[in-house]
Amino acid sequence: MTRLPTSLSLLSAAALLAAGAQAQCFTPSGTSVTGSLQLIDPGYNFPDDEGYTPPAPLGFTFPATSMVGAAAITLDHFVATTNGELLLTDSVGTGYSPLFEGVNSLAKLRGTPGECPRILPWSYDMADVGPGTWDMKVDQVAGVSTTVTWQNAGYWNSATEEISFSVTVDVNGTVKMSYAPTGWAGVPSSVGAFVGISSGNGVGTIASPGVDLSTGTATSSIGLIYQSFPAGGSGDLAGFDILFVPNGTGGWIETLLDCAFHQSYGNGCYTIAREAFYQLFPDTTSSNAALAGNSLNFAPVGAGYNVTLGGGVFRTPVTPNVLALTDDSEADVTPSTPFPHVGGPVATLSVNSNGTVNMGPVGNNEVDIYANTTALLSDPLAAFRSNRDYNPGAGGTVSWEEAASGADTVLYITFNGVFIYGTSSPETFQFQLTLAGPNAGNAQIVWTTMSTSSLADLVVGYAPGGGSIPPGSIVLASALPITTQPDVKPLTLTASPRPVITLGGTGPAALCTYTVSNVPEFDPINFPGVGAGALLWGLPGSQVPGGFDLGTFPSDIGMPGCSGYVFPIAAQVDISGVIAGGPGGTLSFSIAMPQPLTPGLEFYLQAIALLPAGTPATGSNNLVGTPYGARTSNGLIIHYENQ
Repeated sequence: MTRLPTSLSLLSAAALLAAGAQAQCFTPSGTSVTGSLQLIDPGYNFPDDEGYTPPAPLGFTFPATSMVGAAAITLDHFVATTNGELLLTDSVGTGYSPLFEGVNSLAKLRGTPGECPRILPWSYDMADVGPGTWDMKVDQVAGVSTTVTWQNAGYWNSATEEISFSVTVDVNGTVKMSYAPTGWAGVPSSVGAFVGISSGNGVGTIASPGVDLSTGTATSSIGLIYQSFPAGGSGDLAGFDILFVPNGTGGWIETLLDCAFHQSYGNGCYTIAREAFYQLFPDTTSSNAALAGNSLNFAPVGAGYNVTLGGGVFRTPVTPNVLALTDDSEADVTPSTPFPHVGGPVATLSVNSNGTVNMGPVGNNEVDIYANTTALLSDPLAAFRSNRDYNPGAGGTVSWEEAASGADTVLYITFNGVFIYGTSSPETFQFQLTLAGPNAGNAQIVWTTMSTSSLADLVVGYAPGGGSIPPGSIVLASALPITTQPDVKPLTLTASPRPVITLGGTGPAALCTYTVSNVPEFDPINFPGVGAGALLWGLPGSQVPGGFDLGTFPSDIGMPGCSGYVFPIAAQVDISGVIAGGPGGTLSFSIAMPQPLTPGLEFYLQAIALLPAGTPATGSNNLVGTPYGARTSNGLIIHYENQ
C-alpha cells in the first residue's frame, strides 16, 4: 500500500456553512423525448427551441378534484414544451395551444376559457443553447406517475447559464417539482419566469396574488398557485423539492421536502488543455492572410499529433467522386483502406459541407456549424476542421479520390471553389489523409484560394472527440509546432444512490457507491495500470465551502493553486486499485458509515491520487517531503434524510 504524506493531515480550516444545505432530490432519469415522443417543430424555429411533444398518455387519469375550475377535459394525456411547461389534456390535445416562448404573464398562466390545465416547474424562454448536453426526458410508472425532466436547458439569450429541473404528477393528484442545486443565478431577459399550477380555463382573476414558494408554507384556495420571478431576479428554488397537495376544496397546499442527497462543491486539480487546438479567424481578411497557399500538417505521435505549419502541396483532382452536398449537409466516404487515425482505424469517414472531415460516419457530429468552437470541443467524433458557413449547393463542388503520392496512398477530399454562404465568394482547400505507406496516419489541410470579400468567420483546428477542455484560440503562425496529447483532468468524486436512512433514522443507510474518475496511473513504467490514493473523510463541521490553497495553508504541501475542501480530516480511506484502461481510469468503492445515522447529518469527502512527481504542466506537483505528485478532486457533501 502506498501511504499519503503525513502533511496532508494538516489540510485546511473553515467553519460549517452559515445555513444548512438545501434538500436536493433532483435526479435526471427517463427516456429522451428526442428518441421516443419526438418534439414537434412549431414551424418558425427549431424543435429544441419552442418545440413540444404530441399528446402522450399519462398512464392514468389525473383527478378532476385536483384541477377544480378546469374545462371539461379527461386529463389522461400530457404535452411537454421546451420552455418548462407540462400541460394536461386528452388524447387529441383538447384545450392545448403552444405557449410559445414560455409563460411570461399571469394572463398566460390563467389561460382563456376552454384552455387546459398547466403545471409550470420553470416556465421561461429556453432552448438548447449552452455547452451542456440538453435533453428532455420522460419517466413513467404505469398507472402511478409521470415525470418530465428538463436537463441543461439554456436561456435563449445566454450561452453559458443552464438549469435542470423536473415535475412529477401522480394518480393521487399531487404534483412534485424538483430543482438541481446549481445554475439559478438569475433570469436574464426583459420578462420574468413563472412557477406554479393553473387549472387553465381562465381560473382566478387578473389580480390573483402570487406566493413565495421558498417558504414551504404557501397555500391557495383556488386552482391557481404561482410565484413570479422578475427579470434579473434569482431563482431561489435551487436544490429544493416542492410538493403540491390538493386541499380537497379546489386549492393547493405547498410544502418543501427534506431529501437525502450527495452534492459536489469546489473543483479538483489539475485542469490542463492540450488535446485540442484551434484558431478562430474573425473574417476572411485575416484567414486569407494566414492560410492562402499554406498548410497544416498532422504527424501521429502516440495518442496525439505533432502539428506543424507549411510545406503541403495541393493536388488538383483528376477523377473526383463528387459528393451530393448542399447547404448544411454531410456525406459518407469509405476509402479502400481504413484511415489509421491515432484513436483507431476509421473505415468510413463523413464530410460536412461546412468544412470538416469527421472520423466516423454521418449522424454523429453536428452538421449546422459555422466556425463553431463549441462543436469542435464537444462533438463525439474526432475531426479535422476548416470550418466556415459554406454552401456547395450555391457554387463549387466537394469531392474525394484516392491516389499515390510517392510510396503512400492518400485520400484527397477537396472543397473546390465552394461558396461562402450567402455570397458568391469561392474558397478552395483540401484535406489529405494518408491511408497506407511510410507516412500512414499523417493528415494535412492545404489551402489555395481564400476569399477576402466576406465577413464570415472561420475556425481551423482539431479535437479527438468526446469532449475536450477549452484551450482558447491560438495563433497558428506563432504557436506551432505543438504536440497534442490527452488533456489533464482533475479527479471527479461522485456518489449514488442518494443516502436515504432506513429503520427510523438509526441505520443502516442505503448502500452508496462512491466513484473517483480520471484517476492517473501511479507508475506507468514499473506498475502499469495501478493507481494509488486516498479518500479524505470529514465529520460534521469539517466542510470548507470555498476551499483553501494547498500551496500556502496551513503549510505548503507542494500543490499551489489546488484546493482542500475538508478540515479536519477524520480518516483517510485507501482507494488504491487496478485501473482498467490506464490513465483516466475509475475507482469505485463503498464506505462503512458511522452509526447511528440521523436525519440532517452530513459528512464531507475529497479524493487525492498519487502519481510520479512532475510539474503542473504534466498534471502533478512535487509533494513536500515525498517523491510523489498528486491530483485532487472536488469536495462532496453526504446529506442523510429519511427519503
